[in-house]
Amino acid sequence: MRCPKCDHPRTAGQTTCDGCGLVFHKYGAYLERQRRLEQSRTPPGPDRRERLKAWLRGLAVPPDSLRRYPAAYALLWLGLAVWGGAQITQNLHELGYQPSVLHNVNLPFHEAGHVVFGVFGRFIGSLGGTLGQLLIPVICGIALLRRPDTFGAAVCLWWFGQNFLDIAPTWRMPAPASCPWWAATTAGPRPTASMTGNSCSAKPACWPGTRRWPPSPSTWGG
Repeated sequence: MRCPKCDHPRTAGQTTCDGCGLVFHKYGAYLERQRRLEQSRTPPGPDRRERLKAWLRGLAVPPDSLRRYPAAYALLWLGLAVWGGAQITQNLHELGYQPSVLHNVNLPFHEAGHVVFGVFGRFIGSLGGTLGQLLIPVICGIALLRRPDTFGAAVCLWWFGQNFLDIAPTWRMPAPASCPWWAATTAGPRPTASMTGNSCSAKPACWPGTRRWPPSPSTWGG
């Protein structure tokens, strides 16, 4: 028999190596701990590329609820397609004057975006409404993909596109030059009269939401 460390000869009852001083029973306990540690370790997982491939393959697997109720999902998707198509065929004047019912859903996220992004300055705050309105569908879609719920994520993608139709009239329509409200916002303080819905005692006829807003397409800029 020989020492496992220095290969010095040793007898059967010897507890310590004469060559290096190794204590054999302590060394044996150390080897046992190392063996148990190796057994407890989980095998290395797949690399990032393999995980991405597995995730993409999982997107092609429909959720269990879709398999159980395919007709209900088909009707829902058809309804969204028809609804979205009806909005796409509207011009900007119609989108602004007759907004979709989802406008009331998007509006709180729009206004919250002004508040949240307003901490980064006036310019970013002015864009924050649009950013907040677009970020919410993206966040919901990512959360559903992590479940994974591919159909719900597809609906969020539809909602994301619908938001562009919702904000298009705001970005396309310039401020009417003859509107005293716009002049007040640039030359002085804004009106302070209390508003309830679309009714405001100090609101001129060109105020957004009144019968004369949005302006007719003939007054839009190029």
